[in-house]
Amino acid sequence: MKVYDLSEAALLPAPQAADLYLIRLPELGRGPAAKATLRREILKLLRAWYGAVVELHETGLAPTLTGCPLKLSISYDGEDGWVALGAQAKLGCDAVLAQDFPEMMDVAGKYLGVLVTERIQQSRLRAETFAHAWAKYEATLKALGWRLAEEQVVPAMLCHYHRQTQAVVAVVTE
Repeated sequence: MKVYDLSEAALLPAPQAADLYLIRLPELGRGPAAKATLRREILKLLRAWYGAVVELHETGLAPTLTGCPLKLSISYDGEDGWVALGAQAKLGCDAVLAQDFPEMMDVAGKYLGVLVTERIQQSRLRAETFAHAWAKYEATLKALGWRLAEEQVVPAMLCHYHRQTQAVVAVVTE
């Protein structure tokens, strides 16, 4: 997996079949305006690579593309936007800030299972261990097109991690 800021990605050729790009849009902010900016900028990049026929569609659980051979998955970590781009059949991306919060162990217990919850509890770096596990879990759900549900077992998938500032980013592929 190659990681680029948006300005760097604009200078690259389009990803090939085996490539996996993780693109960071720094200091994007929060809320609907940030999401709109991210989608506009990614669409601009894709159109530079593939032409004006590329469209981004907001249907179902995840955005989809037409007019190019790529899949995309989008996440936010509170300030930065993250986009995974690749031709893989299944692709999911999730970014999580590695920070402690009061309900962390309850959330782990409800969603991540007993073994992962125990590993988090025993870790000296609980927030970071939780962030890795949660990012992988959410990215896997996105790759499979599944909704979040308590005590939901997900299959093992290839996971690439990236750590940037306080965020842990997981990109899952088939």
